[in-house]
Amino acid sequence: MSISYFLKRWASPPKVDKDVKEKSVLSPEEWETFFSGHWAFPGARQNGHIAVFPEVLPQRLIKMFSFVGDTVLDPFMGSGTTGIAARRCGRNSVGYEINPAFKEYYVEKVELGISGTQDKIEYLRDIQTWSKEERISHLPYLFKDPHKMNNRVDVKTHTYGSVFEDKKLLNLETLKNQITEMPTVLINHANPDTFQKMISQGICYVRAGETKGSVLVRPGFERLEYLYLHTNGENGRLYKLKNKGSFQIWTKETLEAHGMSPKNASYYLVFPFDKDNPFFCNRTPDIKEGWNTLRVKIKSISDFEIKTS
Repeated sequence: MSISYFLKRWASPPKVDKDVKEKSVLSPEEWETFFSGHWAFPGARQNGHIAVFPEVLPQRLIKMFSFVGDTVLDPFMGSGTTGIAARRCGRNSVGYEINPAFKEYYVEKVELGISGTQDKIEYLRDIQTWSKEERISHLPYLFKDPHKMNNRVDVKTHTYGSVFEDKKLLNLETLKNQITEMPTVLINHANPDTFQKMISQGICYVRAGETKGSVLVRPGFERLEYLYLHTNGENGRLYKLKNKGSFQIWTKETLEAHGMSPKNASYYLVFPFDKDNPFFCNRTPDIKEGWNTLRVKIKSISDFEIKTS
C-alpha cells in the first residue's frame, strides 16, 4: 500500500500559461480512470530494492495535480520511480534519500534512461548540521498537546463498563475457550434441486461476498468443521466437512461439469463434505429470519444438539 501526501501553500496559486494548460490537459479516458473511486493496476517487481511501487501510481498523481514544467518533490526517493514518472510526464523532479546505497537503483532506472537526451541529473549531498528543536521553533504553527502521555494505564484493572472484563460476572478463561476452541458450522440455503445435487455430489458451493448466497472469510471461518444445508429453513441436514477451515475455488464451468447450475459468478468457494454420514439433531438454531433466511451464515456448533444414539 502506498500513501501519498499533498501539501497546499497558504497563498494564491501561480498563474499558468495557456499553452502549459493545453499541454497538461487530461484525455477523457484519463479523466474517467484517474478520478474513479477505485484504482486497479499490477504491482511492480521487487528486484533489488525492497519497496518498489508501479510507475503508473505516481504518473497518475503527477498528471492529476501538476502542470507540464512543474517540479515534483519526492521526500523518500528510494529507487527513483517518482522521478522517472515525472520525467515522462514532462515535469522536473527533486528527490531526497538518506540511504546512499539506493543511488545505484536510481542510476539504473533514471539516469541510464535519459542517455542521449538533453535532460540533466545533478546529485547533491547535504552536509548541513542543524538543531531539530530550533527548526521547529521557527515553524508558523506549533501544535502542543495538553495531554501528557506519561501515565501508563493497566487495562486489566479498568473495566470501562464492559461486563466481559468483570471477573465477577464472567470467567474470562471460560470465555476464551468458548471463542477459540468451539467448532463452527457453515449454514447454507439451497433450492430443492440444488439441495439434492449437493448431497449427491458431496459438495456445497457459495459465492464470496456479502450478498445473498455468499460468504465472507470472517472470525470463526478458520474453525469451520460442519455444514448445515437447508431449503428456506426447512429440511435441514448437518454434515461433517472434509477439510477444517478451508475451501477450494472452482470455476463455474467446473461446477457445471459436476451437474450443478451455478449463476451470477465466475468462481465459487467449494466445501467438500461427508455426504454418507449425516448427523441427526435434537435441536438446531432458528434460521427463519425473513429475507436473511437465504443468506449464508456461520454459527457455533453449540447452537446444535446432535443425537448421540
